[in-house]
Amino acid sequence: MKKGVKLIVAALALAALAVAWILVNKNQSDPAPEAETTAPTRLLQEGASPLVSLAYTREGETCSLLARDGTWYAAEDEKMPLDQTLVQETVSALSSVTAARFVVADGAGSAEYGLDEPSVTVTLGYENGSALTYFLGDKNVHTSEYYFNLKGEGAVYTVAASLRDACTPSCEDLIREDKIAQIPQDKVTEVKSETPLGTVTLTPVTRTETSVDGEGKETEETVTVYRLKNEAGAEEELDGETGSAILAGLLSPTVLSRADYFLEESELAAYGLDAPVRITVSYTEERAVTAEGSSGGTVSETKTYTLAFGRVADGEETKTYLRLPDSDMAFLVDVSAFSLLF
Repeated sequence: MKKGVKLIVAALALAALAVAWILVNKNQSDPAPEAETTAPTRLLQEGASPLVSLAYTREGETCSLLARDGTWYAAEDEKMPLDQTLVQETVSALSSVTAARFVVADGAGSAEYGLDEPSVTVTLGYENGSALTYFLGDKNVHTSEYYFNLKGEGAVYTVAASLRDACTPSCEDLIREDKIAQIPQDKVTEVKSETPLGTVTLTPVTRTETSVDGEGKETEETVTVYRLKNEAGAEEELDGETGSAILAGLLSPTVLSRADYFLEESELAAYGLDAPVRITVSYTEERAVTAEGSSGGTVSETKTYTLAFGRVADGEETKTYLRLPDSDMAFLVDVSAFSLLF
């Protein structure tokens, strides 16, 4: 090969290596994990002094919690009904942190790790008056972990993404939601709706129908229809599909949002719940019984479950709010599936 050709080939090879080096470094803007830094390190753990407060800020939202007599409260509103199990899981996750790996001895506040503008800030307060704060920075693209720095220290570590996930955006995400009772549709015997104009009832009726096929052969089929009686007492029969859809909509109403979580008497009128439409579901429930000297069995008991619906005119629209038994919450719901009951 001629000398000039060899020089050209060598130059091209060097250029290719340079491009490859640039591309590799471009994709390594975050430090790659190093074998000697992978040993887990306990960064903080629940100490001898109990936690009495916890606050975290994520995505501009701050949630501040206080502990008293074993119960956690939202600092901004102690009437907020927090799910204590969910809160305890959050507290446990944020107060006991293990590093995935050590990154650098002095990187506190560094923009390289996103710690100049932390994505999460957590502050823990203890009964003995001490407190500590730590920060989460950017996500490492190689490991999906987040950079961690304890306030007052220079060292930077990475921690599992689950630590950031434990910081729900707001305290309202920790609220205990009241749930509607799970009543099997085939156990319902009657639905009675007490409206301002009178009582509306929906009653499932099971009967046997006989049909004849093209060859003259008779077959019997058990079907369920629904009798709907309106406020004036007029009655009509709904087919099984229509009646079943009404019942299904009532037993699992579509919740659009939580409107209030601590209803007081003076606030009921705002949701139409001072004079609600009360819909009572009557149903049967099987209960196991035992008797001395026998194998036992089951008995069928009749039970009732009453839902309160408040209706409020909002321009040309009517909004409907639901209140469950023994609940101080109000939910905005879509009642289109069972509007005939109103």
